[in-house]
Amino acid sequence: MHRSSLLTGAGLLLVLPFAAAQAQDSPAEPETHDPRIMMVPVETAESPPAPQIRVVRDIPAPAEPDYEPLPSESETAPQPDSMPVVESLVDRANNLANEGKYDEALAELDAAIAIDSNDVWAWANRGTTLVMMNRLDEAEEAFDRADAIAPGNYVALRGRGYVVLQRDRDYDRATYLFNRSLELVPDNAWTHFYRGAAHYGNMHFSAALADAERAIALSPTWGLPYTMQFAVLRMLGRQDDAIAAVYEMLTAFPDNPTMQAAAGEMLRQIGEYDRADALNAQSLESEETPMALVNLARSREIDEANQKMRELNRALEIEPDFVPALMERGETLWADYKLREALADADRVIELAPNWLPAYYLRGNILVDLEREAEVARMAGDLVEAHADDPDVLGTAMVLYDMINYRTRAGEVREQLKAIAPDHPMANAQGPISISIN
Repeated sequence: MHRSSLLTGAGLLLVLPFAAAQAQDSPAEPETHDPRIMMVPVETAESPPAPQIRVVRDIPAPAEPDYEPLPSESETAPQPDSMPVVESLVDRANNLANEGKYDEALAELDAAIAIDSNDVWAWANRGTTLVMMNRLDEAEEAFDRADAIAPGNYVALRGRGYVVLQRDRDYDRATYLFNRSLELVPDNAWTHFYRGAAHYGNMHFSAALADAERAIALSPTWGLPYTMQFAVLRMLGRQDDAIAAVYEMLTAFPDNPTMQAAAGEMLRQIGEYDRADALNAQSLESEETPMALVNLARSREIDEANQKMRELNRALEIEPDFVPALMERGETLWADYKLREALADADRVIELAPNWLPAYYLRGNILVDLEREAEVARMAGDLVEAHADDPDVLGTAMVLYDMINYRTRAGEVREQLKAIAPDHPMANAQGPISISIN
C-alpha cells in the first residue's frame, strides 16, 4: 500500500552540494600566502542549507555588527631547531588531509602542537581538519587558538565563519568573519562562496549573487559556486538566467557525469523535466553516480517502487552517507509504511546534515505514525531552544507542533516568529500548516 509523499525533494542548495562536490577541483589558495595553509576539500565543505520557505525579495545587507575581538595571547617564539620539524609535520598533515586521511592528519598536527604550542598554522590547519570531520565545536576551539596566537589570521577567521554558519546559522556573525578574512585575502574563492551562503541565509540575494559570481571567476573549475548562482537567480525570479547558469556550469564541466547529474537536478527543480531526464541519462551512460541514480529514482512512478528502491540502494552502495539518497529512501520507506527503516534514514540524515530542515518534517511524520508524539514535541522544543532567532527553524517547529495538534504551542512559536521576521510567509499562516517541498 502506498500513499502520496509529503516530501518530493529538497531545496536546491540542500541537494546539489552533495552532487557537485564529487568531481571537481577545490579552489586554489593564493600563491602569495603561507604554503602550509590546508585546503578545505569540496567533499566536506557543503554549503549550508538554503531556507525552505522564503519571500522572494532583496534586502540591503546591514552594516557589520561591532563585535569585540577575542582576547589575544602574546606570541611565544618557537625554538629555532623545532621550526623545520613543525613545518614538516604541518606539510605532511596537509597532504594527508587532501587525501581524505583526516585522523592521520590530525595526529600529525597534534604532534606539531606538542613541539610548538604557538604555531599558528598547526592550529589553523587543525581547525580545518576538524571541520572536514564535522567536529565543529573542536574546530572552533582550534581556530580561536590560532586567532589568539596571531590575531587576524585569515584561515582562522574564515574557519570560525564557517562554524557559526553551519552550526549556528548565525548569518550576521558569519558575514562579519568572512568580511574580515576577505579584507586580508580578497581573492579567495572559498571565502566568497561561504559569505554568499551567509548572504543567502539573510535573504540578501544580490550580495549572494555577487559572491557566487566572484567565486566562479576566481575558481571556474569548482562546482559549488555554480549551484549558488543558480539558486540565487531562482530566488530572484530570473528563470531564464537560472537556466543559462546551468549551461554555463555544463560548459565548465563538459565531460563530467557528476556535474551533468547535478545540472539535471537543477533543471528538475525549475520544471525542465525533459532536459533534466536527458542530462541524467547522459550522465548514467558515462558513469553510475549517486546523484544520477537519485534523479532516476525520483522519476519513477508510484507502481515502480521496487525499482526506485534498487536505484537508491545502489546509490548508497557507492556513497553510503549520500544525504539525498538517504532522504529519498527514507521518504519512500515512509510512504510504504516501513516506518522503522524510514526512521533510521531520517535520523541518519539529521546526524549528517543537521540543518536540513525537511528531514525534521519527515521524522515528525514517521513518529506520528508510530504514535510517538511526545518525541515530536521534544524535537520541536529542541529546535526552538537551539535556534530561537532563526525564522526557518521556528517555522519548522510550528509545523511539528501542528502535526501533533499542539495548537497552543504552535501559536506561541508563530508569535515568536512574527517578532523576529514579520514578513516570513509562515508568520501569518492561518490554521494547520502542511509542507510540500519541491
